[in-house]
This record gives sequence, C-alpha cells and structure tokens, in this order.
Amino acid sequence: MPLVKIEEITPSRHLVIWHIRETESELLHLVDNSNDLQQKLLKVKIEAKKLELLAARASLQALAKYLAFPFNGLGKNEHGKPFIIGLNSEISITHSYPYVAVIYDAKVDVGIDLEQPKEKLLKIAHKFLSKSELKDADGDIIKLCILWSAKEAMYKIYSKRGLIFNEHMSIEPFNLQKDGTITGNIRVNEYKKKVKLQYRVTPEYVLVFNLN
Repeated sequence: MPLVKIEEITPSRHLVIWHIRETESELLHLVDNSNDLQQKLLKVKIEAKKLELLAARASLQALAKYLAFPFNGLGKNEHGKPFIIGLNSEISITHSYPYVAVIYDAKVDVGIDLEQPKEKLLKIAHKFLSKSELKDADGDIIKLCILWSAKEAMYKIYSKRGLIFNEHMSIEPFNLQKDGTITGNIRVNEYKKKVKLQYRVTPEYVLVFNLN
C-alpha cells in the first residue's frame, strides 16, 4: 500500500501523502465502498481521476484509523468545500496524479496544494501573480509553482468563490530553499487574513499547506 506517510504537523493537524501505484480494483478494496462513493465514481470518466478520488478516500480512512476518529464519508458545503460527515473538523484535499495529499485539523481551517512543476506556468503566471510577485519569481519554474500552490491553498482556506488570484491574494517575497515558510495575505471586501504557509520541494512535486 503506497501510503507514503502520515505526519503530525501540530497535535491537532496531520498531513497524509499517498503515491498511487494501485489499480482501481486494488484501491476499492482499501475503502468502504459506500453508495455515495459509487455514485461519485460513475460521474468520473477519466481513469486517473478515479484513482485520485479513491486514493483520497483511502488516505482519509487511513488517517481516521490512525487518529481513532469515525469516518462516515465525505460531504461538501454550499461552496464545494469538503468535510467529514458528522465531525466538526477541517480538511483539505489535493491531487496531481500520481500523488494525493490530505491535511486534517481538528479545529482550524486548512488549505493544501500539491503540484508538479511544468513549463506552462511561465505562460499563465501573469494570470495569478501580481507584478511584484512576477519580479520575485524571475521566471523560476519551482518558485512559480510554490506561488501557485500557495494561492491555491489560501483559496481553499477562504473557501468561497470570487477570489481573483492576482488581486485578492498576495505572497510576500522569499528566498527559495528546499523547504521553508512564506507569508500570504488574503484581502477581499471586508475579509483580511494573514496566512503562514510551509512549502516543500521534492524531485517529483511541490507541496504547500498552511500552518495557522
């Protein structure tokens, strides 16, 4: 079972990373094959997306067993944000085949994003970065990926539609390392939030999640 790890970030916050190597049939044997899951799978036509969905479910069930909390399936609120049915906890899910990551907190809103650095980020960077952020990235694919993932994570924390990436969210300048912390800001209408984020750079992907 390619569950890479379950990691404690804080006593209330845990991270799960899954590297998909299983077939659909193998993943189905690892999850509670409920009616709601079957309905979701029927709506997914792309095989890799089915595997991501199943690996995310398997990740949550592995975490539920590890932390000894009940897992009765996933729901979504009116904004599409996922939640564990019957619990007042917070979760965020991300996938970029063949990787899936889940972050769980018993109390506080969480956001996570995992991306594989690709050249297309150079073409679309102006759509999600401000002029100062573009200058700070200076065309570095890894740094662009961190900035993109950081804003995706903050978007999930805000959890409502209508955020414009290059207007309502900003990332303060930082020096690129293998892993580190960065500071983001969300400002939209009356909502203002400063977000501390951790990023990790691996040979396969970039991972970003919030710390506060």
